[in-house]
Amino acid sequence: MASPDPRAMIEGMLRPWHEAVDGPPTAQMAVLQRLVGIYACTEYGAAHHAASVSDLDAFRRAFPIITYDAIKPLIARVMAGETHLLLDEPPIGWAITRGSTTGESKFIPMTPNDMRLRVSASRAMLNYVATRTPIRSLPTQEEIDALGGGKTVRDWEARFELAYERCRDENVVLVGGVAPTAIRFARYLRHRHGVYPKDLWRVQILTLGSVPGINTRYRPALHALYGRGAIREIYGTTEGMFGQQRDEHRAWVPNYDLFFFEVLTRRGIKMLHEMRPGELGSLVVSTPVLPRYRIGDLILALRPPYYRCIGRERWWTPLRYWWGELATMSLGRL
Repeated sequence: MASPDPRAMIEGMLRPWHEAVDGPPTAQMAVLQRLVGIYACTEYGAAHHAASVSDLDAFRRAFPIITYDAIKPLIARVMAGETHLLLDEPPIGWAITRGSTTGESKFIPMTPNDMRLRVSASRAMLNYVATRTPIRSLPTQEEIDALGGGKTVRDWEARFELAYERCRDENVVLVGGVAPTAIRFARYLRHRHGVYPKDLWRVQILTLGSVPGINTRYRPALHALYGRGAIREIYGTTEGMFGQQRDEHRAWVPNYDLFFFEVLTRRGIKMLHEMRPGELGSLVVSTPVLPRYRIGDLILALRPPYYRCIGRERWWTPLRYWWGELATMSLGRL
């Protein structure tokens, strides 16, 4: 039997994303139907008559926009064992944030279906290597897990040392993860071993997320530490992986085939793909776990299909963003 064609497999994984980006209205309505079916199997969904939702207007009438504070009591009950309050299947884990913006950690349950959608962040890398040989990941997840889940400086240095030991003699071409952590790792190498990543490897691509400004504010430091590899930004949060950079344009493209996206703007609620270039809005996502969830991120629409998260929903965020654009001579350009 012939071996699978890696290129064909990668292109097959990317095709639904590209097709959805070409036709957001159709893709989003298909996602809405799928999600409503999931919600109908939960107590929260039943209380909001999910089974009778037939279109977007009915969905908006049935389900209010919620924040973490509003859904937090239900999540606490899910953690206590009442899984059917919000979930249509048992959770397989919990996504946790350290509460960098509010000082309080958020806990978001992850179901098998939800987890399958979260791995979509790999599309940023797959899209880049569609014509290249597939790569392997080091250290392995098992090796990382064996170090435990601590968050102290010593815990992180143990992970950094593991990565150095496992990769120092390898041909590392891709670096993935959280942008500030990637910078901390590079500075650890310099402090502990007297080298930068660019001294050890010829990194071709960095797929990074977690913070705004990866392609602007963080780019100089990343290039100084890792060399002039391509940067591919991922827009991911505790609640899910919602988009990733598709090409050389310095912005991300939504996963229209996986999640349902709305935004609250000065003109009211609208679909994400209906935003005009230059328009700002507060993102509202619907995931297999969370219907119409207001994340608290401000989204800037650029030329379709490109977007940026410019930061948390604060009055000063646009001012800080445009000041950063001016300081880096970016001025909103793709």
